[in-house]
Order: sequence, then structure tokens, then C-alpha cells
Amino acid sequence: MNLAWIVAVLRPRDIAPHPNFSSPEYDSQSVARLAGIVSGSRYFRDHNSPSELDEGVRNAELTLTTDGIRVGLNALVREILSGQESDEARLCALGLLACCAAAELDDYETCDLVLDSLLNRVSLRTHSGRLLRAILLVQQSLRWRDSGRTYDSKISEALDIINRIEVDKVGDFSLSPGAAVDALESISQIVTSIRHSAWSLNPQRGLWGESPLSGFPSWQQVVKTPRADQEFKIDQVRASEYSKQISGMFSSLFRNRSKTISASGSPSLFHVALGLELLGNAAVYDARKEHALLRLVQLNTGGPIDPRTAADAIRLLRHSNAKSELDLTLEWLRHSGPLAAIIIDVQQILQNRSTPRMIREVELIVLRAGADLITPEESEQAFDLSCRVIAAGGAQPGPGSRPVDIARLEPAWITAAQLANSAKADGKAARLLIQAARSARSETVDETWDRGIGRALIYLDWDNVDAATKTEWLDIAGSMPAVESTLEFRSVAAPSGEKPVQNLEDVANRLNSAMSGSTMHRSEVDTCLGFVRNGMKEIRLNASRGTWSFRSLDVADIAAALITTCGATDLWDDLAAFLTDSRLRRSDTSRALSRLAQTPTALPEHVASVFREASENLLHSLDDFFEHASIDPHPAALRFLATHGVIEEEEVFALVANLSGSRESSYREEAARTLAAISAQSTNSWVISLSMQLSHDEEVNVRAHAARSLVIYSSSNSSFVKAPSDRVVEMTKDEGILVPLLIIREIGNGATMSGPVREAIHKLSSTHPSSRVRREAREILEQE
Repeated sequence: MNLAWIVAVLRPRDIAPHPNFSSPEYDSQSVARLAGIVSGSRYFRDHNSPSELDEGVRNAELTLTTDGIRVGLNALVREILSGQESDEARLCALGLLACCAAAELDDYETCDLVLDSLLNRVSLRTHSGRLLRAILLVQQSLRWRDSGRTYDSKISEALDIINRIEVDKVGDFSLSPGAAVDALESISQIVTSIRHSAWSLNPQRGLWGESPLSGFPSWQQVVKTPRADQEFKIDQVRASEYSKQISGMFSSLFRNRSKTISASGSPSLFHVALGLELLGNAAVYDARKEHALLRLVQLNTGGPIDPRTAADAIRLLRHSNAKSELDLTLEWLRHSGPLAAIIIDVQQILQNRSTPRMIREVELIVLRAGADLITPEESEQAFDLSCRVIAAGGAQPGPGSRPVDIARLEPAWITAAQLANSAKADGKAARLLIQAARSARSETVDETWDRGIGRALIYLDWDNVDAATKTEWLDIAGSMPAVESTLEFRSVAAPSGEKPVQNLEDVANRLNSAMSGSTMHRSEVDTCLGFVRNGMKEIRLNASRGTWSFRSLDVADIAAALITTCGATDLWDDLAAFLTDSRLRRSDTSRALSRLAQTPTALPEHVASVFREASENLLHSLDDFFEHASIDPHPAALRFLATHGVIEEEEVFALVANLSGSRESSYREEAARTLAAISAQSTNSWVISLSMQLSHDEEVNVRAHAARSLVIYSSSNSSFVKAPSDRVVEMTKDEGILVPLLIIREIGNGATMSGPVREAIHKLSSTHPSSRVRREAREILEQE
């Protein structure tokens, strides 16, 4: 048994060729080549001709590439299972690399196949055999953890074996001429690394108040125990790669601004994560996330994005259980593309994570993101999987966590509801949620359950739900306020007129129904006015005392909706006084101003005069911590004042130009939103000029809202029609869904389509990857 093979993957720098100690005889050995591959060292030189290469090493190298991972993995598995190789250390080294590749593909069955075969071969009679068995058991524990299985016995056995290894009896082997340690020290460091890896996988780590498992030290003992130097070497590689990234960004910014960093050949944390994967250390979760985030930053520097590279970033975030980062990434990719990246990861989940125990919340997040992108057959498969997850108690909790039932079930409910649309299973999803509602009892169902089920119901297409199921939901809704509100909003239930309006939430529910088409009688409106006036009065009073707070219901927005939807014009004076109160924060007024900017409701002259006098304060109102960006002028106020002609167009131009010229994308987005809002009123050339410019912005949110303005101009009587029309056609080919969707919706708001735009929309209706875009495109065409 040549333990140099296991050192080659766990401490590769001890075996890899060294640039300052070149030895053709040593450097040409297959074990040295493997170490060079795993280390990722740029100094590695291939001294072998392809015909002389060890086939296993060649296949191991393939597993580290995007194109060759499956081919290399299959070849390694065949070799390991063949039983022809006598060197167990070599097989174990190749087996560890095979497990890393299989885990990357979510193929944990192959991990089991490889590890079980190797564990059956390794004997505990020798100390070298014990070392190999401990390494394999730690690797198996990590893979079982990743696939939602209990691994307590595995990791406990590994620790027991580690404590029975006598390093000086393991055996000797050759190291690289440039190695800084001898064989004994190298093995000693590996034993220390494996022990720390086993400790890091403590199943009860992170669970407050739990006693440690037998054989595991306390966290204080772990902190005081010296780490192996391999962990420090991995940290050095991590720091070096970050340093190269910063240096590259500096060069791009200050030496040649025309150049950008491309993903190809960029700094990478791949070998940092690989080193920890091979060791089976739980620190790999952070490494996976860092690797993904660095890759995403590089992808966002411009140029076309390879869908496979983006898909791998999604997979890394999923495998690190990084929910918030995954959410942001999927939103970015859905908006700007490539959508194929999401499809790739959804398909990998469906193919290799088909049992409920393997589905965590992160997998559900990806399934939701791809709900309208996958085929009907895949939608049915994904919907069935989400139903089985619900039956199993919800999403599998992450390592070291024990969430309450609702935290596991709600993501599964919402996922099933969203997938039901494309799987044509809305009725089945509705009945499934009925079971969830009926199985709950007063001692278990509280407001969180009610709201969780209500949030899921809103995604269903109720036109595809049978009448009997709807009736059953109406029976349930009486005891579940959030569910009842959802059903009223989706027009499943008519608002009960006899039920009195008792608070601001009832007012909001009545308004939702009115906006969905139901009638709101004048007596109801008058009752609502009292609650709204009292709500605005309370907020102003608190502001006068220097007190501000976050509220779930926006009373000013409700007031604006009463005016625009129900004609409650006698509320104008109260709302104008509220919106112009200089003591209020932007979060108190933004939504109301945005709603008023979007509607054609004319301002009474005396109200317009109030806003005109307060325009300066409105535009430069106080910022607050409830809003993320500090943008001056206040965008919502600018749009409101501009669309209603309260301020002069010259001032509007100056303020919008200032926003559009900012380096901050959030400023440019607000400029684009404002241009879209005022395009219907202004045909001046400056509006189309700025819109055309912003339509080429690198940020998709900016492009999308600029497209709205161009849609309006392409259907106007302006002399500038062809250029915006051509640009709209070009923008329908955007790789994401946001730009096409906003173009379609702006057309739906009343803009007419030129011939080329109509052809582009027709193409979207049949070829766009998103069923949502295709459906809305068809609806627009049918409305003509």
C-alpha cells in the first residue's frame, strides 16, 4: 500500500512536483501528477505523454472539469468496483475524488456505492487500514449529511478509529523533493485534519442545550486543540485568490477602464472548496458559499454568461444552505438571464434529489424559481415531489437546526401552489391545502399557520379549481382571517357586506375586493374614511413627538386607493396634509405618491396648490432606515409631481438627468421609472433620448423600465417612432423575463403595437422559455 496516494489528495503540496526541486524521474510519476492536479498549483508541469498517464489519474482530472465530470466519474466508479486494483490507498484517493464529483451532481447513490465498496475492502488490522477507514467514514458522514440522513454512528466510529491509530506504525513512502516535512509528520498532520473534520461534523453542533455525543469534545476543547497546518494552507490559498481578484479589479478600474475581468481564467476558490470536500470538513459549507459568491461577482462584470457556470453557482449556494444569497441570485438570473442556468439546476434536483429527506428549503427555492421555465412533464414531477415533501412534514431542516413545523411546511405549501400552475394541478393543490387547514386544531393553528396557508393559496389559479373545492374553502375561511382575505382578493369569495368594517385591515380587504371588480357602496366608503383619517392623524401625532415605527398596513396608500378606486375625493385634503407634512419619513408617503403617479386622477386645483407650495420639501424629504437607498430627489415624489404637472418640465428634466447620470444603479433605475411615468404626458425629445440611453444600461432593472418608456413612444405620434420601435423589438430578445414582461404589460396598459413590435410579441408567445411570458404575450395579442 502506497500511502503517497492518500497524501496526494489530502496534503497535495507534500507530493506535487516543486518548481525549485525539479526531478524528471519523480515528477513523471502518476501520484505526483494527481497531487499537482488536486493542488491547483500553476507550477505543475506534465512530464508524461498521454499514453503513459495512469488511466485513473486521467479520469480523476476529468471529474474536475465541467465537460468531463460525468465521463470521468463513471470511469472511476468502474475501476473502483472492478476489484482489480490491489493498492487500497490509490483506490481510496480516487474514491474521494469520485465522491466529490458525484456530490457536485447531487448523485449521492454513487457516493454510497463507492464508499461502501471501499469500506468493505479496507481492513482494521493495520494502522494504515485504520487511517483509510477513518478517512472514508468522515467522507461518508459529510455525504450523508448533505443528503439528509442521520450519520451519528458513522462519525462516532470514525473518531473511535482515529484514536486507535499509531502514526509511527503506518508505514513509509516517498514525498516530493520539495516537501517541507517527512512522511511521519505528513501522516500525523492528516490524522489531525481528519480528527478536526470529524469534530466539525458533530450532529448536535449548533443545537443549544444539547449534550455532546460520546467521543466528541466540548467546543472549548476544540478551540484549544491545535489545527493541522493543511487548514492554514487552505486559508492561504483562499487569501491569495481574493488578493488576485482585488488586484484584477484595481487594474480594470485604474489602468485600463476599457477592460473587464472575465470569468475565464479568473481567480477561483475551487481548490479551496475541493480541499475541504476531500477532508470531509464542515468548513466546506462556508467555502462553497464563498466560491459561489466570487464566481457570481465575476459573472456580473459584463459579457455573456455561460449558463453552466451560473448553474454551478446556484448549486454551490444550494449545497451551502445559503438561503438569502440563493434567493438574490435566482431573482437576478430570472430578471436578466440566462434562464437556462435555473433550468439546469432544477433538472439536477429532479433527477438526483427525488426523495423528501433530500429536499431542504433551498431546493424548494430553486424549484419555485424554475416553476414557469420547465416542461409540463417536469412540472408534474416537481409538483409530485413537493406534495411528498408536505406529507413527510415539510422541508428537511438544515444541519444543526430544529425549526418549528410551520417553518418547514410553509415553503413546501408555496412551492406546491406555484408548481400547480404549470402542472395543471391547481385543484389538487387546493385540496392538499384543505387537508393542512383541516388537520390543524386550535392548540396548534395560530396566526402563523393561517397566514402561511393564505400565502400559498394566492398562487393558485382558481379558475382551474372545481366548485366543490371552492365551497369547502369558503367553509374553512370563516375561522381563518388570512385565508378569508386571500379568497376575497382572488375573487373566490364575495366580500360579506353584512360584516362590519372594524379596523384598517378590514378597510384594506374591502379595497382589494373593489380593485378586483366588486362594488363598494358609499356607506362602506364613508365608514372606511373614518379609520383612514384616524390612522393618518395618529402617524402625524407620533411624528410630532419624534416617534416613527414600521407598520404592516400603509394608511396613506389605502387613502390614495380610496380616492383612485372608489372616488373618495373628500379625502384629498386629509391626504394632501399628510403627504406634505415635513415631519414624516419617506416610508410613510412613498407608496401613496407612487400610486397617485400611476393613475390619471386629476388633482383638484386647491390640492395641486398645496403640493406646489410643498414641492421642495417633498422632493428633498427626510430619509429613514426603513428605506434602503438615500436617493435625492425623492423618486416617488418626483414622479407624482411630474405626472400631475405640479412642477415645471425644465425642473423635471434637470432632476431626471441628474438621476440618470449617477454611477449608482438604483439612481438610474429611478430615472428610468420616472421617464416611463411621464412618457404619456411629454413628447419632448429629452425624454426619448434619456430612455434610449438607459435602455442600454448594464443593470436589467434600468433597461426594463426604460423599455416601458420606449413602448409608449413607439406608439405615439412623435417624429421619433422608428428608433424606439426597433429598440423595443431588440429588447424583447433579452435573456431574462423582466424586460419582456414589462414591455408586454406596458402594451397592455394601452400602448398600440407597430408591425415589428407585434411580430416580436408573437414570437415571445411561442418561444420564450418562461410560460408566464408566453401566456401574457398571447393575452396581449388576443386583446387586439
